[in-house]
Amino acid sequence: MKHVYTFIYFHILSLLICACLTVGTPFSCSAQHGGIAINGTGYKADTSAMLDISSTNKGVLISRMSTLQRNNIVLPANGLLIYNTDCNQLNYNAGTSQTPKWLIFSGFDAPYATASANILTNSFTANWNVSAGAVNYRIDISTNINFSNFVGSYDNYSIGDVTAFEVTGLSSGTTYYYRLRAENSCGLSGNSNTISSTTN
Repeated sequence: MKHVYTFIYFHILSLLICACLTVGTPFSCSAQHGGIAINGTGYKADTSAMLDISSTNKGVLISRMSTLQRNNIVLPANGLLIYNTDCNQLNYNAGTSQTPKWLIFSGFDAPYATASANILTNSFTANWNVSAGAVNYRIDISTNINFSNFVGSYDNYSIGDVTAFEVTGLSSGTTYYYRLRAENSCGLSGNSNTISSTTN
């Protein structure tokens, strides 16, 4: 019975949203199959979409805010998307609600990691090429190529505006993997390529 009530409530809520969004416009709105469609054709929402918006002469305007306002969002959901007015770029949260990691959606190149150097028993130097516009870099170090766990504090570790970093506190004869992200006042780039380095 609970499932029936949930469906009815969703359907009523969907119809109310449709009515509010399309009153006084040439657009139609339908709520079917767990999705809402807003368009000028009367087509139903694609079954894979919760919200299906279609227009040949209008776009979608998402929340616009400064970096400070973005950083003040309480518990931002993973995948939350905003438009950052400080840098005129889309940002999305690739982290968790408790530990947001705001990435720049596009237009900010990730650094290119290069081979490590100065390999010793408990350290090596990670290297990478400059990413234009970066004012800081962040590094991840893991013993897993998929970065399912991190070594010490080397999880999104801030290392400054440099192109080499000595990674210390490692174990002898162990293979480590590193990747980087460039950072500016608007957020982080995507991940760089991954480099492996085995200590002596």
